[in-house]
Formats: sequence, C-alpha cells, structure tokens
Amino acid sequence: MILSRNEIKYSGRFDFSNAEKIEFGWAKTSLSINFIGNRVYADMESDGEDYFLVVLDGEVYNKSFPVTERKLYKLVEDIEYGKHTLELVKRTEAFVGTASFYGFEIFHGKILEPPKEQPLKIEIFGDSISCGYGNESKNEFVEYNPKDENSYLSYGSIAARDLNAELNLTSWSGLGLVRNYDDSPMPLPERIEWITNKNTNNKWDFSSYVPDILLINLGTNDFNAHPPTQDKFVDNYRILIDRIRNYYGKVKIICAIGPVMEGKALNDIRNYVKNRVVDYYNSIGDKNIFFLEHEHQKAENGYGEGHHPSQKTHYIMANEVVSLINKIL
Repeated sequence: MILSRNEIKYSGRFDFSNAEKIEFGWAKTSLSINFIGNRVYADMESDGEDYFLVVLDGEVYNKSFPVTERKLYKLVEDIEYGKHTLELVKRTEAFVGTASFYGFEIFHGKILEPPKEQPLKIEIFGDSISCGYGNESKNEFVEYNPKDENSYLSYGSIAARDLNAELNLTSWSGLGLVRNYDDSPMPLPERIEWITNKNTNNKWDFSSYVPDILLINLGTNDFNAHPPTQDKFVDNYRILIDRIRNYYGKVKIICAIGPVMEGKALNDIRNYVKNRVVDYYNSIGDKNIFFLEHEHQKAENGYGEGHHPSQKTHYIMANEVVSLINKIL
C-alpha cells in the first residue's frame, strides 16, 4: 500500500495530520502517480457521497464513480502492462463530503517518481459556477445532484490544462463574498483558511501553494435576493484582496463577474468590481489587478442544473480566462 508524500503528487488541499490517512474535501483535489503495472486500486472512503474520476496517461479513463464506505476502489484494470501516469480527481465539492485516502494498491508493478508540478500556478476563489455545479446535466430544473457535478470540466480546470498549469479550486456552492445564497453563516472569505470542513481547526498553510494568478468570481449569491449595499460589498472585496496580498504578495489577481447575473444586479456588480475595486487599486499603483466579465450564458448553449452554466458555457469561460492570462503573462 502506497501512502507517501514522496511517491504521490498532491494537487489541492490535503490534511496530513493523521499518519494513517489523508483527508481532503475541496473540488478538483487530486492525487497523481507514475507507475509500472496494469491494475491500480485505491483504499479510500467518504463521509458523504463523493464522486471521483480517473485520468490515465492524460485521458479520462473512468469518468465517474461514487465513493462512500471504506473499501478498495478499482481505478484501472487490465490495461497494457508498462509505464503509466494516473490521476485520481475529486469531482464533487466540500459540502458533499470529506474523503479519506489510505493508499494506492498497485498489482504486479511498482511506483515510480511522482509527476512533476507545472511551473504556472492558479487558484480560484469562487462559488458553484467555479465548482462545475450541475455541468453534466441538461436538466436546468433539477436543483442539484452530486453525480452531475464535474470539477474536472469546470472552466478553471479546462483553462489550467490549456495553460499547462496547476490549479487549486478554493470554491464552494452557495457562498458569497458578504452573504450566502440562503443567508447561512460564513461566506467564502471566512472559510478560505480551511483544509477541510471536517476539522476546521487545522488551517491551510498558504506558503505551501503560492499562485501566480488568483481569480475571484464571487457575488452571484450575494445578489440573489437582498444584495448588500455598495459600500459593504466593496469594503469586503477590498479586505479580501488585502488578505490575498498578505498571503501571496504580488500575485496577479483577476476579478471576474458572470456569466449568470443580468439586469440591475449585473450592472451593480460590474460597477462595484470594475470601478470601485479594480480601478481603485490600479489608481493607487497596484497594476496587478485585472477585470474580467464573462459573456452571459446563452440559451442555445444549454443550461446545467439550477440554471447553472452548461458544459459548453464552461468551455467558453475557459477560453476567456486563457485569453486574459496569456495577455497578463
């Protein structure tokens, strides 16, 4: 059984405080290995109903499988014997479940040096849109089904692969900058120090992953019913940026809006984010803050669950992100 930081590449946030297992919860967290063999299993479990996928040699091998009780889960089997790269990806997000990983089982083979990290690093602070909520469903009238969420095909994940970049997806459905969709406590800025939501006393070490680009796409949930005042939203946005500067120094920050909001809400958040946040920081000499407005989603491109972006819309959003990052870099 293989459970070693030296043999596995960990992408995302992982709690290593327990010597017997590794816990993780955020969407798009993944474990990667290089190995010789033809069959790999993972000893793991989830305290919810998480869904995972397997990428083998750069191609999706197993698109989706649920993880619940602890057992050996088949990842790949009866493939051509030889050298391969495998990535195990958490499709679902933090509120769905916290997963526990106990190790890989490689049959008739051996582990090799882990895959190398990509030099470019990206992080996204976002909500359900960034998680890929319902992006594998074509039924916009269904509110949420975990099997239809695929963080691997979220716009940020697609963009990261196009840019040959690492990605930390620090995003959670229903959360906002100031207020959450259902007025529950703790919007995203109050959770960004969590490694998992299972043990919130264990805090993330921000020095362990310093992104080159950090994208913020928050506000859709804030403007759901009774939006915050301009001053409250702008003040909290600036506080978040100042925290990011404290964590990461001169990281380049993209302040994004869209593609779901419309009407007055869209006009208001555009004014708040572009004019009162991005332009403000640019005016005081911080030129590493940029504005991105995603094209509004279109009916002809379909909708995911709960009127969320479809898979086609995620690809459009990814192209917009890639285009801006290429200009920035």
